[in-house]
Amino acid sequence: MYNVSAGERRQNRLGQTIVSAVIALVVVGALANQLGLIAGVGQLWVTLFSSPEAEAYKKGMAAFQTMDRANMEPALAHFTEAITLNPNYVPAYRQRSIVYFLLKMPEQGMVDIDKAVELEPNNPELYYQRSAARFALENKESDAFMSDLDKAIELKANYFDALTVRGIGYTHLQQWDKALADLNRAVSLKPWRIDAQQEYYLLLNRGLVFFATNQLDAALADFDRTVQLFPKDSQPYRNRGKVYVQLGQFKAAAADYLKSLELEPDFDLTDVLPDFQNQLAAETDVATKAAIEQLIAKATQQ
Repeated sequence: MYNVSAGERRQNRLGQTIVSAVIALVVVGALANQLGLIAGVGQLWVTLFSSPEAEAYKKGMAAFQTMDRANMEPALAHFTEAITLNPNYVPAYRQRSIVYFLLKMPEQGMVDIDKAVELEPNNPELYYQRSAARFALENKESDAFMSDLDKAIELKANYFDALTVRGIGYTHLQQWDKALADLNRAVSLKPWRIDAQQEYYLLLNRGLVFFATNQLDAALADFDRTVQLFPKDSQPYRNRGKVYVQLGQFKAAAADYLKSLELEPDFDLTDVLPDFQNQLAAETDVATKAAIEQLIAKATQQ
């Protein structure tokens, strides 16, 4: 286990808060990006063959994929019809589970995904989805959430999504070695057409691991990329600014924090101001001193 100083913990506080939010977004949000997916044979069966339950399922998906809340109830009814016609129909359980969560009926959603896992115990995507369901239920015990991800990766060793989420989970738990192993592996498997937001969260969390373990150049490289991905968001600049402070590059750090304030004027930077105030007293470079003074003035005007 690595030791993280009190100063690093203080500067990393915002990042760790984001990690918690990121887990929810990646785990639960990933489902919304994959609503129509069914494991291989199941999808082929639905596409090539017709049956009453398959027809009901298709109607449910047609309503569901609009992502219009007004269509959630009809989707629920169609998926329920498919299950009534065939109580072993895994695709309908899987999609009805997501509908229940979107309708804020998580207990029913959990029952459905548990049933899907029972029916197809060797399907890695079901364990991945169940990990999302368990997290969405706000169960603060991480064992069940992580164990489902473990099982998904056991069944599918190069499961990019599961590796990403488990790596984020380990980051949240501050198990840095395990987090870095999963996130590095996910980066090596990164799809060539990866969604920008998913790449952002992957590199954000790996950057936080690098930062926490004092691998500052590696953290800087990951945070540089997050700035490129979302140049109009304030958080990437603050993350990179933390690294610049630790590297003693206060001119660059001040520029990043100023940019973050430009994008989010109400953000409170009082937790980082002591670093700049202390540096200001000793700074001899005119340009760096001016940048620090500008940041302090801007931050204290809030």
